[in-house]
Amino acid sequence: LLSPSFHVVLLVLLFQCAPTTIHCSSISSDTVRVFQIGYPPPLGYVAYRLQPDETVVVDGIIENEKAWEVVPWTPKFVDIQGSLRPNPRFETKVKMRYDDKFLYIAGYLQEPNITASITQENAVIFYDNDFEIFINPSGDVHSYNEFEMNALNTTWTLIIVNPYRDNYNIIDPYPFDGMVTGVSINGTLNNPNDTDCCWYTEVALPFNMLRQFANRPCPPEDRDQWRINFSRVEWQYYVINGTYVKYPDTVPEDNWVWSPQWVIDMHMPERWGFLQFSEIDPRVNSTLFEYDPVPYDIQQVLYWIYMAQKEYYHDTNGTTATSYSQLGISASSFDVSSPYNATAIVAGITLNEIIIDEVFGYDASIIYNPVSSSSPAVVWHIRNDSYQWSTPIIIKQEQIPNGNASPSLGYFIAVCVYGGLTTIILFGVVVHRCIMTRNKKQQRTAANVDERTGLIIQHHHDDEGKN
Repeated sequence: LLSPSFHVVLLVLLFQCAPTTIHCSSISSDTVRVFQIGYPPPLGYVAYRLQPDETVVVDGIIENEKAWEVVPWTPKFVDIQGSLRPNPRFETKVKMRYDDKFLYIAGYLQEPNITASITQENAVIFYDNDFEIFINPSGDVHSYNEFEMNALNTTWTLIIVNPYRDNYNIIDPYPFDGMVTGVSINGTLNNPNDTDCCWYTEVALPFNMLRQFANRPCPPEDRDQWRINFSRVEWQYYVINGTYVKYPDTVPEDNWVWSPQWVIDMHMPERWGFLQFSEIDPRVNSTLFEYDPVPYDIQQVLYWIYMAQKEYYHDTNGTTATSYSQLGISASSFDVSSPYNATAIVAGITLNEIIIDEVFGYDASIIYNPVSSSSPAVVWHIRNDSYQWSTPIIIKQEQIPNGNASPSLGYFIAVCVYGGLTTIILFGVVVHRCIMTRNKKQQRTAANVDERTGLIIQHHHDDEGKN
């Protein structure tokens, strides 16, 4: 207890008990930036685990396959901009299942004129009509996998390390070892002399490849949710000499998706749909998709702050805001009443602070403190490349108007315990040293009496030896 390391341990414990400082930015600007989202939450789909007596043969032929018959299709795809645009000309929809090794995805694409020309693997497949999968297993809406295929079963797999909007980094191609794909065509390929029905896609994405991007159990556990979306790129063609010819670039392609993005941009993963996993046998029972507004609202608020920083950076010729007040963001930004009319979010989300980061530009954070449960408060962050992450708050605490955290009872107890123990230890050290000093004096006196004869004798011997 008297060693210096004991004091170090006490100090560590003390600082661990200290409350996390929470800074609430005050607003000095007359302009308030209001949090408003003009679109509904994404769609959700429940994928059921294959039961021991079920199998999926990945060949593109999904009709009359029992494992696919017992689960529903998604709703029909819509334009990527949602209700802002007309419904697609042709129907598209998907189904999903999984087991310990794969996530299985089956797609149906209605198409009266099936055509494809790209045969080189990992070429830019969307120059043909194609089917695309975007998947974010971790749910961090940052790093994700992209997969594309055409009616020739030519595929393209790549990793987007961070979204395109943030000076993106990609790994292209990224081989998906163990992936299996299949295509079946109800009609004729590249033959404009007849009218086709449709083409089917079937994809088995291996969990052993998705695991490194999941940061969570993979294969997933019951009720886990990932972020996912699907896209279909559809070009318009005309026929010359019995061959399909794509219209010039002045005629843009159509982009049809499962869950609308509300803008022409698939690379906004915070707007993708939710994939929920269920271990229930769908032949016996079904699982309702459980939409959790907490993670979605947190991500939307952080993305809104991120966009505010980008706008501020642009407007100030390269300056990053160091406080929420500079962005016009305050508690009023989330006021759902008039005159602000903000979009409603879950209770318990409050502003924290903005810290300048020399590497990633800034760290803007908010606090989520659940009001309906005993779960601890969590700090959520976003930085200049739109990466989002969370850190815990060790001790729950209340915020006070000046933006500092009120010390908790545990903190005062820790201070008192440390102070008391330090006093006892110092007193013990003093008493111990006094006792040791007295004992040493007594021992020294006894030693002189006992040893003097011996010393004299030794001296005599030494003298005799020297002489």
